[in-house]
Amino acid sequence: YQRFLLDCTAQKQREQEEQLRQERRHQELVQALSTDYNLVCFFDLDNHTGTALRTHACPHGVLDRFFSAGELSMTESMENYIRTCVYVDDQPILRRVFTGDYLAQELQDRSIYYLNYRTICGGEVRYFQMKAVRIGDWDSSRNVVIGFRSVDEETRAEMEKKNLLEDALSQANRASKAKSVFLSNMSHDIRTPMNAIIGFTALATTHIDNRDQVEEYLKKIMTSGNHLLSLINDILDMSRIE
Repeated sequence: YQRFLLDCTAQKQREQEEQLRQERRHQELVQALSTDYNLVCFFDLDNHTGTALRTHACPHGVLDRFFSAGELSMTESMENYIRTCVYVDDQPILRRVFTGDYLAQELQDRSIYYLNYRTICGGEVRYFQMKAVRIGDWDSSRNVVIGFRSVDEETRAEMEKKNLLEDALSQANRASKAKSVFLSNMSHDIRTPMNAIIGFTALATTHIDNRDQVEEYLKKIMTSGNHLLSLINDILDMSRIE
């Protein structure tokens, strides 16, 4: 038998330093990829446990209190977050996501699941989005990374754009209706003097020998003609139509 005692202290130190560097690099990568997210968590959907990968500085300290370092209970931590931060009308749908196997079923046939909801902080309602992503081998372990980020500016911009489009559509509909009413009225107004001109012309023809009657008919024809010309000028004036 031969026994060798080797001093591997330096090697172990190098291995530990390399492991620390990899952990720091991993943390930096997580921080960089999740910079837009207020909260990023890892959860095992089979046993409903996980850890917080990133918590954004919260003015009221809510995230740090509910998603502290160490192992988390998904049901308990998310219930605390929902009860404290989520707008009351949106709480039921968010609770359903983190209850039972709902989230696992939603991710069964797709790798990403989104849910928009509202939060309330300091009496102010803000729009948020939850994003859940499958990681690893889904058949052997149902692990997900879930991120929560504010989409308040984008949502309000979209709502403002939608309101502007609705106003523009309403104005267009009113303008179209006004044009239809205008042309309908013009059509009716044109027929009235036109019928008078045709009718008095026919009467003048039948009473061609009666100078007084024909003269009266011609005066009425002249009046109706002037009125008709005024209507035609209005129709041809596009600014009046607008």
